[in-house]
Amino acid sequence: MKRNIGRTSALYPTLAVIIGTMANHKVNWLFTEHVGLIGTDRFIVSLRKSQQAAEGIKASGRFSANIVNEALLPKADALCKPSVTNEEKAGAFSWLLGEAGTPIIDMSPLVMECRVVDNYETEAHDNFICQISNTYADENILDNSGRIDYELLKPVLFEMTTGSYLRTGERIGKCTEIEPRH
Repeated sequence: MKRNIGRTSALYPTLAVIIGTMANHKVNWLFTEHVGLIGTDRFIVSLRKSQQAAEGIKASGRFSANIVNEALLPKADALCKPSVTNEEKAGAFSWLLGEAGTPIIDMSPLVMECRVVDNYETEAHDNFICQISNTYADENILDNSGRIDYELLKPVLFEMTTGSYLRTGERIGKCTEIEPRH
């Protein structure tokens, strides 16, 4: 028996990501889990309009998406505290500029530099539709063919309902090769 639990978004957990942008000539980092695919060549990041990172993205038209793994999680989580100032956020990570001019976190094992191609605005949110300009991956998360191995990357997931971080698991099978259970 299924119970109707109302208009609840049940698409969590999602990847934990730190958005990096320049805002008012300073680096700005923002932890978010509001990211999603909208095709094989685009993804979306949803930010509250009141956030300084949203202002920076609107001004520059670009940002970095830094994937959080367990090693990066303590520093990423610290960004979520309400008492953290923009100055503290700016100094939270060692970083460098990527080829497209966005700040990327040294410690993040996987970073995408993104260019905004559209902004679907709602009353409270900017929903940036992005195209990936560059992807930077640590060598130790790549397989022998140079592809990202998510068992090695071990990205952290965030589950909104309980405010919990989840560890990604092991591979359970390959697409189209799973046998039905009886």
